[in-house]
Amino acid sequence: MGLLQKYLVFGEVVEGMGVIHSIAKVNTDDMNRPLEDFRILSLKVVE
Repeated sequence: MGLLQKYLVFGEVVEGMGVIHSIAKVNTDDMNRPLEDFRILSLKVVE
């Protein structure tokens, strides 16, 4: 189940840019959805 294009996420990567570059390289379909699944396994919220 997708997010139905109803949500917008803002964030800043402070370390681990290699992960971001890997996500950016994932092949997508005609609707710009990734052909491979990927998951964020951990994150830290800084307020």
